[in-house]
Amino acid sequence: MDNNGFEQKKILQELYVLERKIKEGNLSEESAYILFTFLNKSCNLDEIKKMVEKVQSSWWVLEIKKKEFVFAHSLLRLIGELDQYKYIDFLTSLYNRRFFEETLARELARVAKYNFPLALFILDIDDFKKINDTYGHKTGDLVLQNVAKAIKKSLRMQDYACRIGGEEFGVILPQMSYKEAYKVGQRILLAVEELKIKIDQHVLQVTISGGGVVYAGVGSIEKDVLFKIADDNLYKAKRNGKNQFYLTSYYLQEDLQEVAVNQEEKRILFSD
Repeated sequence: MDNNGFEQKKILQELYVLERKIKEGNLSEESAYILFTFLNKSCNLDEIKKMVEKVQSSWWVLEIKKKEFVFAHSLLRLIGELDQYKYIDFLTSLYNRRFFEETLARELARVAKYNFPLALFILDIDDFKKINDTYGHKTGDLVLQNVAKAIKKSLRMQDYACRIGGEEFGVILPQMSYKEAYKVGQRILLAVEELKIKIDQHVLQVTISGGGVVYAGVGSIEKDVLFKIADDNLYKAKRNGKNQFYLTSYYLQEDLQEVAVNQEEKRILFSD
């Protein structure tokens, strides 16, 4: 038997021991919570669930003694490490699409409860396919990484920057007014425009287009509807010359107010 087969057998043996202990009621509520992730349907899951509800800590840091259950302990540690990365886009180190969807839903629920404003941006690198076709995907990855850094540096600590598609980014900005969101959108455009990405003997410059919406926190709106408003504004920016940011204010069912700013205007409006 190879090492992998041996380790799998050892893990199963340890889990059987742990399963027997919980059936006999010899484990604490915390340990029961860990075991719940491994047990089969022959166990009394309803009783285990009741114990799980009492536990406040996360399962991967709860007690399985390393010396007593070496392989199970290693498995739990690995799962715990992987769990931390399930929301991360590995290329850009931003949050991923899954995190974006879940966080937007959660923040909208908070908005409905506390009536805080919420801003949502959808951003897209201009002519990204042309960059890939001309310089190759390795350069495309470098562009994505640099743009991601520029976006993140333009935000507050409490904002969420996510990569939600190939060259598309979503930004969630809790408790942000229309005026503040407008300035942040322009700051992102300028930060990307000022990037100087070295490719062999020359410097590559890129731009980004964006669409945004600020939900005033009054009334209710589905996350897909809010996303569509921001996405429609992104396409307006693309159609009207790129390297632009369109922002809409959403307040109940009133008419939407649009703002589009070109490069020269934003330099005048936001220069110190």
